Amino acid sequence: MTTAAAQGQTLAALHKGANWLFLIAGLSLVNTVIMVSGSNWMFLGGLGITTIASAIAVKSGTGVQLVALLINLWAAGLYIALGLFARKGHKWAFITGMIFYAVDAIPFCSYSYG
Repeated sequence: MTTAAAQGQTLAALHKGANWLFLIAGLSLVNTVIMVSGSNWMFLGGLGITTIASAIAVKSGTGVQLVALLINLWAAGLYIALGLFARKGHKWAFITGMIFYAVDAIPFCSYSYG
């Protein structure tokens, strides 16, 4: 039988893990705003897909910019949804978030070392 203290610790750990998913979503959106504003720096930890979409949008016309904005909002929304499910204790949300984050980083790793 679990005690109230153990349940409280488990809930705190769930929230702490879910906060990482929220942080990824937030950094991705902040990086989008930074890139569109013309700055040359960004936060490490955001999604690569939002960086790529923003870079293409900056160099393209209005139609492409709308598509890039939708891609960025979708990606951030996905991580927010995963964070909400993770806070409810769904392990699949953590695993899915980690897998997507790793797959998202592959193009940048191969670009850096290739």
